[in-house]
Amino acid sequence: MGWLTCVPCSFDGFFFTIRRLFPAAVMLFLASGAYAGDALEKDISAAFKRVARLEQMADGREYSLKVGKDVVTGGKDLFLRRRTPREILAGGVSSGGGDYAAAFYWLLDHKGYKPLFIDSVELSLSSLMDKFSGREMVAVKDPVSGKWTLTDPAAGTVISGDWDPASKTFRTGAGNFWIAYSGSLKEYPCKTPAGLGTFYTRALAAVPPAVWNSEVVRLRFTAESAPAGRHANPHMGEFLSDYSSIYGRFALIPKRYLNVHLLAGEDGAETSCGARSDGSLECRVGGASAMGPELFKWIERHEVAARFADLRPVSAETPPVPAGGMEQTKLLTKGPQPAFKFFMDNSLKKADGGWLNPYFQAFRVMHDSGRGTPVYFYDNGPGPESQCDRAGGKINCRIGRNSGLGPEVYNLIKAAAAFGARDGQ
Repeated sequence: MGWLTCVPCSFDGFFFTIRRLFPAAVMLFLASGAYAGDALEKDISAAFKRVARLEQMADGREYSLKVGKDVVTGGKDLFLRRRTPREILAGGVSSGGGDYAAAFYWLLDHKGYKPLFIDSVELSLSSLMDKFSGREMVAVKDPVSGKWTLTDPAAGTVISGDWDPASKTFRTGAGNFWIAYSGSLKEYPCKTPAGLGTFYTRALAAVPPAVWNSEVVRLRFTAESAPAGRHANPHMGEFLSDYSSIYGRFALIPKRYLNVHLLAGEDGAETSCGARSDGSLECRVGGASAMGPELFKWIERHEVAARFADLRPVSAETPPVPAGGMEQTKLLTKGPQPAFKFFMDNSLKKADGGWLNPYFQAFRVMHDSGRGTPVYFYDNGPGPESQCDRAGGKINCRIGRNSGLGPEVYNLIKAAAAFGARDGQ
């Protein structure tokens, strides 16, 4: 029993040896911690470089790629969420941000980390319009500091080095996003393109209204005056009408807004925008532009998100009251807020196509829901007085040209609607 020969050894000598080794052990522990932190940074960087070698699939082109045991041929949308990270890396092409994130996740998972796969929906009106606007992230925890690093694998960037995994939102240069899933890639529910569409639809519906109203920026469009309303682009009037009232269609009341001035551009379809010194946005619209939803989405996503960080609160949206006073009426402030659809009589327009009351467009943007009880507006002359009354299933309002069109006028409309409801109309 040779191990017993150590019994006579001095315990003082044993502890002397420990005392001599302790500083070296501390230094080794600290060095290992620093190395672990550096290792995470290096592993993230290496994973970025690896996924950056994936080629983005092109629109309108077909690909033949392995999906499970089969070889599938089709366009890029056919491969959304269908391939494993191994198949993505082996195929060398990506169908979108989800593929980049899945491959990045797999690379870090196999390095011994326990990353989070994150899928989110964009907090914008454009996202509500197309219902298919997500962004995929990967979060990785530093085993030493305990801090989480939030990464955007598709862009190859770190969003935050001290991210809170309990967060429900995150911000990037491309916009703000609501987290719909955060967890293991294995448990991620979307396995098909159709499933992804359902996932985004449900995620958009789950975002609280208060979040939508705080994150979405109302774009207040105005156009330069044109003779007899004939703008250089024939779609200008329709665009102003559609996208001034579109927020009401989605039941949004944004807390911030941005003035967007639409001016005549070149003869082609191109639109270019730039910031004005007063903090508004100026866009020159080509005469051949279709001025459809894609123009709105481009302005909201690419121009507003990129150029404006601090936007005006909606409280500044109420225009000043001109001399002559405001309408005097009992305010109606309680009960559910009704929906109204506005109709404008030609008597409200000037010869150049502008409004006789300069505040009418702002009033329309704020209160026209695009649905509900029809409200017909007429000119009420040069004074500040306005009056509204119910006639059957509609409301008629005469608007004074010098009215400030503040909340009192809106309450006139609500009062008329409530009166009709009480009388069973």
